[in-house]
Amino acid sequence: MAIGEHYLFDLIVALPFALLVQSLMIRTVRFTSRERWLPAAFGLSVFLVWLAIGRFGLPLLLVNRLLPWALAILSSAICLVWAFRLPALIPEMQLQRS
Repeated sequence: MAIGEHYLFDLIVALPFALLVQSLMIRTVRFTSRERWLPAAFGLSVFLVWLAIGRFGLPLLLVNRLLPWALAILSSAICLVWAFRLPALIPEMQLQRS
């Protein structure tokens, strides 16, 4: 961000996109499983909403200083919670107990 290669908006939008990709790439859960499609659908919808906000909704976000930060924190927090739940579905990611 410091050298202008990325904007804060790019980093916020990257979280739901990463959640989408991560949930689609789980290979130990059936393709039609709810545990796989729920975070994928959420990631896709939040990603598309942020793209729409970036394209059409910037004047609405500039009305109130709290609104963009609240949306960014809320969407990022939910994406992180989903992302930390997903490795539990992968047996290789679980800690080995001796």
